[in-house]
Amino acid sequence: MKNDCKPARFELDHCMRTWKTFLSSPAVWCLDVLAVVPLGLRVAGQASDPLAIVGTQGWERRAIPRHPVRGPRINVLEVDTWKHSLEGGTLRPVAMVPFARRELIHPQNFSPDFYRQQIETLGETYARQRDVLMYYGALPSAPNHHGLNFNAWSTEDLRRLRAMGSRPFIGLETMDLHTVESMALKLHQAGYGPLNRIYVRICSEPSGMAYGSEDGTAIGKRHTAAAYAAYKRSFARVSLLLNKLNKRYGLDIYSVFAGTSADDFKSYQPPEYLFDALGYDLYVTPENKEKTLQQMESLRRHHPWKPIVIPELGVATAGPGASPRWAQETLGDILMSLGRHPAGVEGLTVFSVNVAGRLPKKRWSWAWTPVMFEMLKEWENAPRRWRKDGFHRYDPLTYPVGRDILYIDRPDLRIVYRKLAVSKAPGVPLFYEARLVLHKGRWTHRTRIITLG
Repeated sequence: MKNDCKPARFELDHCMRTWKTFLSSPAVWCLDVLAVVPLGLRVAGQASDPLAIVGTQGWERRAIPRHPVRGPRINVLEVDTWKHSLEGGTLRPVAMVPFARRELIHPQNFSPDFYRQQIETLGETYARQRDVLMYYGALPSAPNHHGLNFNAWSTEDLRRLRAMGSRPFIGLETMDLHTVESMALKLHQAGYGPLNRIYVRICSEPSGMAYGSEDGTAIGKRHTAAAYAAYKRSFARVSLLLNKLNKRYGLDIYSVFAGTSADDFKSYQPPEYLFDALGYDLYVTPENKEKTLQQMESLRRHHPWKPIVIPELGVATAGPGASPRWAQETLGDILMSLGRHPAGVEGLTVFSVNVAGRLPKKRWSWAWTPVMFEMLKEWENAPRRWRKDGFHRYDPLTYPVGRDILYIDRPDLRIVYRKLAVSKAPGVPLFYEARLVLHKGRWTHRTRIITLG
């Protein structure tokens, strides 16, 4: 893949006048670009810091235009993220949604209104959010206010979501046909129609769930021939009903079979004619990375003409053996593998949540870093041609020597790097940085030499 170096789009002559003088001056900054602040630290007011990149609020502060049809549908659940300091290169974990005791995401902090506002912001600064992750397990027995619960969204809420160009991506957690029909009717009443494709993930990861047992209960026998057959029968009933409801209400619901383990795909998977897309709930850690890549290769061999959707994509950035750098390298491997799937990837939802920080006895943080978000955006433009190696604007270490590359391009901040040497040895001048900051209507500039610590 050809990755073009993006030149600076504004005059740097004034900044570069001090180039030779600055090279010989003692004002040299030694940075550890991968330093990480402990995971337990939580930072507020993150988006107001002009010299930082926070999660999806990154390089340009505006969404990159997307391919309307061919590009995968990239969606984000940004509950937690990382803040990257442009001054010192450190990374700090950040809570975008307040922490709550003994609960992953408290409904008081994550209502449908909050969720919709976040979706609107992401559409302006990162990517248009076409598929909005929700879960649906039963008809409501009491009022529910959690934005991740389909029941919490009124018909009017869904109409507003549709007006934004978004639609639910529903994780169906019941095989009850009456409940499924109620879901379809609600979507119809909200105005969704044949031009609004809606993915419904039917009872995913059955090998570890109650509906994967012989009698569909938590105490039923699992991993038996009878359990496999019972799940496939129930899946078939729901899938066929969804097809009838599409015709009755003029909907475009796509049935998804989704798994995460080898047993899900080998033993529980229903016949291919019963689902439109193959889902893979993808959570990658140092402990399962190799098995995950092998599973992805197996899906590519056995289901080459079934499009892939990733309802939940998490890569560990903290936990045993995990770090932001490890996560960045691993995400590159995952995206390369997804790009090779013959039928392509129709969509994926980033699960950016610091589970370890929010719940006791949990080991992993799935909160994404700004570099990971930018990597995904770059991959989205050309999944089949994207390469992990080579030039990437979000990673200055990949820059060619002697070229001025526009690293940050915001209305109030522009940063240009010129790479000075290939060597990454401590103390060796590696980058020349020119920084322009808009303050009180005037542009000020600052230059420095950066070395690795």
